[in-house]
Amino acid sequence: MSNDLIDYDSWTKRNWKWLIPTTIAILFLIFYTSISLLNKEAPQFIKAYSDTTVFEKAIVMANTNSEVKTTIGTIEAIDKLTILEGNIVYSNNDNSIKSTIRIKGNHKQGKMDFTANKKGNEWIFQKISIRCKNPKTVIRVME
Repeated sequence: MSNDLIDYDSWTKRNWKWLIPTTIAILFLIFYTSISLLNKEAPQFIKAYSDTTVFEKAIVMANTNSEVKTTIGTIEAIDKLTILEGNIVYSNNDNSIKSTIRIKGNHKQGKMDFTANKKGNEWIFQKISIRCKNPKTVIRVME
């Protein structure tokens, strides 16, 4: 009996015939799924990125509320990532918006929910409310 080492091929070398097509199929499915999801959500976010005045105006209105000042503090301006993390739904030919974004104040952070309608170039708000976790509170800025 001899002690020669047997040289085996690597796993990828032995299985490349099914590994490559399977990998391509999985990548195609991931790409196709993500594109179909983005086609539904992307226009909403593109519109929100191009028109941030509605978010800025909602923050200004919330900062005028005394309960917001005492509970959360002065709310900071939002950045582009905040819009991406939020939930934005445009309707009525992009003349109505319903949104939830995260906000950060001097004392606490939370979520701001608002609905607004556009008349001309001006956003008219129907509802603005702010939610905090600890303690669990809801501040109704406008209803």
